[in-house]
Amino acid sequence: MAESIKTLYSHVVLENKIRELTPLSRSEFTEVGLSIAENIEDNEWVKIFDEISELPKSGDLPVPNSMQLRLDDQSTKTFNSLWAKLRRILKENHRLSTLRKQVFTLLVWQGYYDYLKKESMNVGKEENTPALHEMTAPEMFKTLAEIVLLNREQDRSTITNIKELLVEWKNNQK
Repeated sequence: MAESIKTLYSHVVLENKIRELTPLSRSEFTEVGLSIAENIEDNEWVKIFDEISELPKSGDLPVPNSMQLRLDDQSTKTFNSLWAKLRRILKENHRLSTLRKQVFTLLVWQGYYDYLKKESMNVGKEENTPALHEMTAPEMFKTLAEIVLLNREQDRSTITNIKELLVEWKNNQK
């Protein structure tokens, strides 16, 4: 299925936030967002609706007239069933009388963004940190991702050291 949706400034803002946490394309992260949305509790949708209501409505970012979402068959089925569910939930909670695709997309994306934020905070929370000689490539990558995603002030010197090592390595590859 290919959906064309009139773009709101909120879409651009939220898409940029999502892209900070994942390299997926718009259609890909929408599909993942739909699968995650299936597991979101009914009472959480009202909170997610309130979060998208707080997104900026205008600003300096360029906004295209419309955007395309290409979804596979499973995501299309999820899209349709979730649409009906959210329309019912938001109507029951006096948030919306009509659910438009623009708002539905924002709800799915906000649910996915909340999931990504939660997961990024859980990166590296394993209790057993391996010794230097035991650290595997995936563990190295996970630790590096944790440092970069958390972007904490106390990690500034570590980030600087990593940058220096990466530049040195790149220079040695020439």
